[in-house]
Amino acid sequence: MADKEERIIEAGSKLFSKYGLRKTTVEEIAKAADVGKGTIYLYFQSKEEIFAAVIRREVAEHATRLRTAVKLEEPVVQQLRNFILTRFRSLRELVNLHNLTQEIYMEMRMELDVGSQEVVAEEKEILEGILRRGVDTGELGITDVPLVSMAIFATLRGLELPWLFEGPDMQLERKTEVLIALFIEGMKNLKGLGRSDPERQ
Repeated sequence: MADKEERIIEAGSKLFSKYGLRKTTVEEIAKAADVGKGTIYLYFQSKEEIFAAVIRREVAEHATRLRTAVKLEEPVVQQLRNFILTRFRSLRELVNLHNLTQEIYMEMRMELDVGSQEVVAEEKEILEGILRRGVDTGELGITDVPLVSMAIFATLRGLELPWLFEGPDMQLERKTEVLIALFIEGMKNLKGLGRSDPERQ
């Protein structure tokens, strides 16, 4: 049973990459997977569900790329740079591979968020780990790591739509350097904030 489901997902991945979501049909996926059309509906209610399964699998691979990119022996600023660059490059590759439009991306965003909660949690864990290492080594002076991590992650999520669908000349490296400077300078200004003040208690 699991083998058939995997064949359907694999067939869908190849067809979506070649023709896009809109032009791919359930019949074509069934033929490529060597299963009957009715078998498709035992596992998925629509081609959109197959597409979501394809994307979820690739998003999981995306998390692996992030962990590989963050090298613990490097300075924290470089770790943060690698995290941001790898994250956007990986997501842009996914968008380009499946010919996603902004409309399709937004249409499936909620479903993908629900289906990839573990991956999102892992992304947050990687980012928070970078910040904690920065605190431990003295490279960062922040006191509320979870809050700062949440703020950085929210910023990156907010930039997904405009950055993922810009043209090839979007200058990702330059924009990442601007973000890094913004984050690092902002964290310098946070030094000492977040500690309890006994005079105000």
